[in-house]
Parts: sequence; C-alpha cells; structure tokens
Amino acid sequence: MAKTAIDIDRDLADRAAAVLGTATLTATVNQALREVVDRAARTDALEWLRNNPFTPEERAIMDKASR
Repeated sequence: MAKTAIDIDRDLADRAAAVLGTATLTATVNQALREVVDRAARTDALEWLRNNPFTPEERAIMDKASR
C-alpha cells in the first residue's frame, strides 16, 4: 500500500476506532473506508430491488422459504 500524508481529526479517529474495534490509525481508516464502500454496495442493491420487484412466482418461492 502507498503511504499518504493527510490531516486526521484524532478525536474522531479515536471514536471511530472504539466503534470499529481497531487498534491502529491505519486499521481504523482502512476499516472505515471498507464500511463506506460496503454501505454504498448495500444501498445500490436495495435500490435495484426497489426497481426490480419479485415476480409473483418469485414472491411465492420467497414466502414458502420463509416459513
């Protein structure tokens, strides 16, 4: 990985580390970036589902599977 010099709000980074359970600043930044990317992917997937609803046949399969 490349090294990059940036200004970081240390209080915010410490709070993020506590939430994320990370031990180093690098781990905190990397995990936070992963979570942002993952959240965007989940948002995209939900938007796709909203725009592409299940067919009646697919809904029946899902209803049967959830019993």
